[in-house]
Amino acid sequence: MGRDDAGLGPLQVALATVSSPPSKEMMRSLHALRKGKSNIQLVIGAILGDRIWIFGPDERTQVIEALPLDQGCRQLQSALNEPNALAAYTRLGQFRRSLDTTSLVGITNSGLFASYHIRENVPKRADWEASCIKAKPWLSLRTDQLIKALGFKSEKTAGNALLLTSGTPQSKAIAILLDESEQFDSTSARHTGISPVAFGLNVATRQGVPWLFVLRKDQIRIYPAKDGIGVGQKGQVETYLEIDLSAIDSERAGLLALIFSADALEPNGTAQELLEGSQRFASQLGVRLRERIYEHVVPQLSKSVAEHLRSQGTDLDSEGLNLSYRLTLRILFRLLFQAYAEDRGLLPAGRNEGYDANSLKTIAKRILDTPKEQFGNVMCRDICLSCRGTYVSLFILAFYFSWFLRQLKS
Repeated sequence: MGRDDAGLGPLQVALATVSSPPSKEMMRSLHALRKGKSNIQLVIGAILGDRIWIFGPDERTQVIEALPLDQGCRQLQSALNEPNALAAYTRLGQFRRSLDTTSLVGITNSGLFASYHIRENVPKRADWEASCIKAKPWLSLRTDQLIKALGFKSEKTAGNALLLTSGTPQSKAIAILLDESEQFDSTSARHTGISPVAFGLNVATRQGVPWLFVLRKDQIRIYPAKDGIGVGQKGQVETYLEIDLSAIDSERAGLLALIFSADALEPNGTAQELLEGSQRFASQLGVRLRERIYEHVVPQLSKSVAEHLRSQGTDLDSEGLNLSYRLTLRILFRLLFQAYAEDRGLLPAGRNEGYDANSLKTIAKRILDTPKEQFGNVMCRDICLSCRGTYVSLFILAFYFSWFLRQLKS
């Protein structure tokens, strides 16, 4: 049972031991059996050896599969430590977001770095092992102690924000310390009715400081205080990297030293190196993506559309081929727009678990795991029906997104 300071009912976590990897249906069944007709906020964890599967509290979400047991339990405990079920629900949503953005437990990247670069390339650095050893003791530190361990001196400035400096007189960052009743992006009475992040960015801009730290319990985020920083080209309040100290694997602790420490934020420090590496990777990826779309995706897609038009009685003369190409581009660009809208937050992806359970990305991942032989001719049939309609359904877009991911994977 979690905390219930507001008297609205606590979060409940129920653990089960299983003898084989649980299916999604089993996890949903366990959740339904435990919850019954009650209105409790319930999370089910199924343990097999040194792994844990997590489901809930929203029945529409996907199962988090085969996490290391220690990491999964630490994350569940951090949710139980929240003051009420609503805060616990938000905490679990942030945990899911870390997996969605980086596929790493406890590391959330929102447009600041290239996630692949952070996940795959950075651990190959010559200083990676030393950085992990250096940062590992910091994982147990919080608030002021963590700031000091990162190499900063702090002094209070406007609105109880902290001005962080290192051994040189040059300012390095502004820090905002949240209490457990506050959330990063929700309005706060303590900060004149705006979110703590927005308040901190205002202070950093006035002080001419390039970075903002926001700390809440186990979480620490870094935001650039200048617009246009980061590969995602998102707004300032949406551009950040977060490390969840309660969930991160100690083998990834090096990111704390390479990005958040005073040395890392020096001019030409490791944080700047990682940003530049991310920019190069993203630029190269954009070129490869463009080539794959027009060399592999569009020809195969247009061929499928053309063949299905012919099966419906359309002559593939110049007019028929032109129709086929126009329908192909309609499918392609609607697909890309849907993916873009989810990634940029124009749709509530990452903010609403009900939406996330049915998002283009979720459906695409689900279909991507479907054996190839099970696709059959369903895709071609549904393509034709969708192209003749006034819009392409989310489900059909997911088929093409998953097909496109298969192309990238191969």
